[in-house]
Amino acid sequence: MNLKDQEAQKVLNSSICSSNNNSEKRYGYDKKTDKFYVFHSDNTFDEQGYPTYHGFPIPEDQVPKEVLNKIKR
Repeated sequence: MNLKDQEAQKVLNSSICSSNNNSEKRYGYDKKTDKFYVFHSDNTFDEQGYPTYHGFPIPEDQVPKEVLNKIKR
């Protein structure tokens, strides 16, 4: 992940869920870096009960079209 924790959390908070092939992923876009990110659930929860994720940058062509249409650039 090339974003600081707070920046990554902002992208995750505004991300869009996509469920394909029984695999739930969240996709986000960061205007500052002009990059797309995918977030996978760790199947764990933090101390406040929120799910935890790990994410990384991906090329635009790996973002599903239905998600890409919803992401505001």
